[in-house]
Amino acid sequence: MHLVKYGGFKLQYRLSVVFLTLFVYSSSYVIAQKSILGVAFSYGPDFSYGDLADRYGTHTSFGVGTEYLTASNFGFSLEWRYMFGDNVKSEPYSPLKQMGGSIVGVDGTPADYFYTIVGDQINLQVRKILGKKGSGFVVGSSIGLFAYKTVLKDLNRTIAQSFEPYSFYYDQLSRGVSFKQIVGYEFHSDNGLINGSITLENSLGFTKAIRGALALEKGDQTLMDNSFGIRARWVIPFKKGEKKDKVKYF
Repeated sequence: MHLVKYGGFKLQYRLSVVFLTLFVYSSSYVIAQKSILGVAFSYGPDFSYGDLADRYGTHTSFGVGTEYLTASNFGFSLEWRYMFGDNVKSEPYSPLKQMGGSIVGVDGTPADYFYTIVGDQINLQVRKILGKKGSGFVVGSSIGLFAYKTVLKDLNRTIAQSFEPYSFYYDQLSRGVSFKQIVGYEFHSDNGLINGSITLENSLGFTKAIRGALALEKGDQTLMDNSFGIRARWVIPFKKGEKKDKVKYF
């Protein structure tokens, strides 16, 4: 078990080196395009692996942020993402279950409930378009902070432990830092009406359980909360610079 996790850990960092090499190599391309400043929206699924897969399956996130693309085809963005989904594998409220497997609410009847994952991310990203006119294959990376937890959705609001502060013990709150490697295709039309990208993201997360039962179980252990995602992004420009032609060698 530990050998498998260790091998996966090494593979993740080999992938990181590959992405970094592509990023550096790409910096000698000839470019001819305008700089762009705008707002970006993103959406896509994330497939959990590592320690995150022990608690959650596939989930989704929606993002919004600011976007700046230089005339030399470097892109910078600051993005907030909201994570959500109902593919929760663990059952933190299982100690409340009765002999028949149900949780009895304060009204004395079995409660109607389900689990969801919710979370927030803040990511600072830099990338490079491997094209000559603002469109082409793109490679990049990002660093960010993220936090997530399990929420019990009590449809009839009869489970007392689903309300704060009692829910703090069960919500599996974890937070930490993440590093993403990005590869895909980015496009910017000449008329500026169509701007966006389709990318693959490998996210390496290093988190710790903050409170409750999960914190008691994991202690100070660092969790490898990793995911692999597909991302669609749409950029709405609200300012463009002058078109420039230049050659840069790094």
